[in-house]
Amino acid sequence: AFNDVVKALEEKGYSFASAEVEMVPQNYITLSGEGDVKNMQKLIDMLEDSDDVQNVWHNWDNG
Repeated sequence: AFNDVVKALEEKGYSFASAEVEMVPQNYITLSGEGDVKNMQKLIDMLEDSDDVQNVWHNWDNG
């Protein structure tokens, strides 16, 4: 139904900077060890570089 709602709103004159389905975690984890942070970043980088991976979702609070 998401696409139908977006289309109906666009027909009413609304425009969106972004309109897509996203995975939003209910809770986040914090990595405290320097090695853990490096390993997580390496894993995410490797997944993003893979042609077989479309999206990478995680609950790592790296911000």
